[in-house]
Amino acid sequence: MSTKPIRVIQTNPSECRVVPPVEFLSQRAQAGAPDNLRFINLTNGPIDVFLPSGTFGAASVALRTIDVGGEGATPNVSPEADIGARPYTVYCKATNTNAIGHSDPQVVVEP
Repeated sequence: MSTKPIRVIQTNPSECRVVPPVEFLSQRAQAGAPDNLRFINLTNGPIDVFLPSGTFGAASVALRTIDVGGEGATPNVSPEADIGARPYTVYCKATNTNAIGHSDPQVVVEP
């Protein structure tokens, strides 16, 4: 399994960004072990992370609120996940906005 770090940064008083804006996940990264994500909060307030259904299982995933300087990890990507890109949401309470990547951040599931 490979844990992919995603940093959430605050670039100014009204904007947060997700770095990297696109992350690639493998269902079978190492000897049958799928990837997962680790969100790192580098903003001036708590963040909430919401991931779509079909990536980490049948249900969507809402991580517990991640405080300033904290981290939160997703479950492993599902072996049955649909291959392809899907947007997710990171809500920054410091700015009262969703974090952006190039547009909405995305995860891409690869076989």
